[in-house]
Amino acid sequence: MSTFIKNIGLQLVSGEHGQGGTVRSNILEALQNSGGEWVSGEELSRKLGMSRAAVSKHMRFIREAGYPVESMTRRGYRLSGDADSLQPDAVTHGLETVLLGKGEIVHLQSTPSTNMEARVLAERGAPEGTVVLADEQTAGRGRQGRPWLSPAGGGVYMSVVLRPKCDPQAVPVLTLMAAVAVTQAVRRLAGVPAVAKWPNDILVYGCKMSGVLIEAGLVADVLDYAVAGIGINVNTDTSILPPEISGIAISLNQAAQMAEAGTVGPADSSGTSCSGSSDCMGGTCQRSALHTPDSSVKSGGVKNSGGKNGCQLAQDNVLARKQAVPTDGIAQATSNVPLSFAAPVRKYPRAQVARCILEELEAMYEMFRSGGGPAVVARWKELSGITGRHIRLGRGEAVLSGRVVDVDDDGWLLLEDEAGTVHRLPAGDILDS
Repeated sequence: MSTFIKNIGLQLVSGEHGQGGTVRSNILEALQNSGGEWVSGEELSRKLGMSRAAVSKHMRFIREAGYPVESMTRRGYRLSGDADSLQPDAVTHGLETVLLGKGEIVHLQSTPSTNMEARVLAERGAPEGTVVLADEQTAGRGRQGRPWLSPAGGGVYMSVVLRPKCDPQAVPVLTLMAAVAVTQAVRRLAGVPAVAKWPNDILVYGCKMSGVLIEAGLVADVLDYAVAGIGINVNTDTSILPPEISGIAISLNQAAQMAEAGTVGPADSSGTSCSGSSDCMGGTCQRSALHTPDSSVKSGGVKNSGGKNGCQLAQDNVLARKQAVPTDGIAQATSNVPLSFAAPVRKYPRAQVARCILEELEAMYEMFRSGGGPAVVARWKELSGITGRHIRLGRGEAVLSGRVVDVDDDGWLLLEDEAGTVHRLPAGDILDS
């Protein structure tokens, strides 16, 4: 099993089997070890025992796999940045974890579901920290079996095998744990005000960027494994998604584009304007010159009026700013796009995004293992700002309205209705707040 998992990434670098994948892996290792300096074709040719023409051919395959390889006459080749790739070599290069991603990694060009693949591996005894990555999911799903659209090359679709020594009742806390990890990763990567929405969503400017799904395997009522599934829109052009989704979705680069262009202002986890604290957006919080703090700011720093949700307001702000911002830089690249969100201007390297999520997930998993549920839930509440809010919560056909009293140490929501009855709820859909 381990041999199969390790080899599959090398095969997919080139889309071929055999020696070619190994050669390309060796070339990548040489470029990565150069620290961004040039490596001559002659040196690579000598190390690999092949002609410079053959080296050039392998470089073409490496570029097609998403690695930004520059070439220059008389200087050779170098990696100019991180890879827009989910190949194991790209993700693990510079990965600062001890457990996650340090053992077996499966990379698939397409799969129905990374969680499905990870569960099969877990049931066959795959060790903790095993990671499954895919460029595309054809049957991705979220909570209650709802579809998660996973277009090829646009996002990071990832599942991680965990084997926590805890009761099955702790699974809701694992959901919050994964949500915290992704929220922190988004803040760290892009400096945008990501917030956690109970129980398993990550929002930016009121729009859904990511979701997590924990699936557990039991043996005789004992937790054998938990698979943490994560899907995040990274470079996805959300305008191409179905209308019922495109109006509530956002990608990492779209959110960063909006922040850089000043179309919305930063916010803290409660949805109000950011005070510049070190915790806000991973310590990189900067007030936008185009953002004026206002008591009516809701849903991630977007001024709320007219009954629209934060995502719709963010889209309106993008459209309004297109004529106001000089047509250079980002504005020039997007001014002719007749869509609710401007199309992506630049790409976030998916290897970097996957690596950052794995690092944040390992940190939160260690918090869970050392401090249990209370420490994780406390951090989740800091990133959600939900306590004290009045919400409507969908539970099947029923809708409950009330004030959020708390999220308890088991990850359950405590909702007080108008009659003063406190409902303890393991899951549900927050319809508005």
